[in-house]
Amino acid sequence: MDKIYQYKIEGYIGKNIEFFQRIYNYSLLKIEKYKTELYKINKAKNLTSIPPVEFEKRVIAPAFSMFKVIFYFVKEENLSEIVDIGSGGGLLGIPVSIFLSVSKELGFLEKNPMTVLVERRKMKAAALMLFKAFLRENFKVYEMGVEDYFAGVKRGKRLCIARALRIENKMAHSMKGKIGALLTFTSLDDKVLKLFNFSDVCRLTIDSVEIWMHVV
Repeated sequence: MDKIYQYKIEGYIGKNIEFFQRIYNYSLLKIEKYKTELYKINKAKNLTSIPPVEFEKRVIAPAFSMFKVIFYFVKEENLSEIVDIGSGGGLLGIPVSIFLSVSKELGFLEKNPMTVLVERRKMKAAALMLFKAFLRENFKVYEMGVEDYFAGVKRGKRLCIARALRIENKMAHSMKGKIGALLTFTSLDDKVLKLFNFSDVCRLTIDSVEIWMHVV
């Protein structure tokens, strides 16, 4: 664990509290639209078991904490594509896409990096397409497994994010050489860590949310 890297990111976020708050405030209208549409179709499509009253605490707050780390990577490390693996109902990828779009609109980012939502289940992928059309957001949806997605892309430094997906050996093999960093809310299995051969793994605490950062 590289404490210098950890302190650098946490320090960067701590010094930019005001503009992160502006991004959050300007994002609220779109976030509310997403929430409304999500729960409108949730009963039919089973997108989340989280009740509406806990949406901000259990979905938006963790997503915004992870967004702050993503912002650092986009701004300072020049990673231009965000891949939400096992996106489900878009509970991580869609808020992140909204926060990035607003960052560009407010002039905090020169360009809005593409957010890619990868979801193998047909019904959930269809819901993601509905959200994309409704919100007019800058993200792409791929209805396929994570392994299939990475089998079709070139080597590169993508920033991957995962809300609850368990990353196993086969999946890790498919991602190897094609990502620059991986952000998760839980630590990875030791065997999977060895497969990736990350140069740095550290636990960040952003707004009381624990985020595991894995850098290739």
